[in-house]
Amino acid sequence: MTLTDEQRAAIASWIEAGANLSEIQKRLKEELGISLTYFETRLLADDLKLQIKEVERPADPAPVLDASAAPESAPGKVTVTIDQLTRPGAMVSGRVVFPMGKKANGFSIRQDGWD
Repeated sequence: MTLTDEQRAAIASWIEAGANLSEIQKRLKEELGISLTYFETRLLADDLKLQIKEVERPADPAPVLDASAAPESAPGKVTVTIDQLTRPGAMVSGRVVFPMGKKANGFSIRQDGWD
């Protein structure tokens, strides 16, 4: 694909502004009338020797399990209740209630796997 100097400058400015490949692909189509796949957009950036800035995403916080919450208080969600007294041989034990009311009583997590 042959690009004009103006088109190359436009793509470079988008990347400098922090655009990711999806945004560049969308702007190519909307602003320059160039329709490329995501992979082709990646190859174009490589051909132009433009480096996409990697955005550091914050780590997802670990979910907090509330053992005091009643399973019925969260319709449509999976509820896990941890036993206060762990079963012998297990690191963690408890029960699970799934959205449609199905229950899995007595799960336990061991060092060699889980039941």
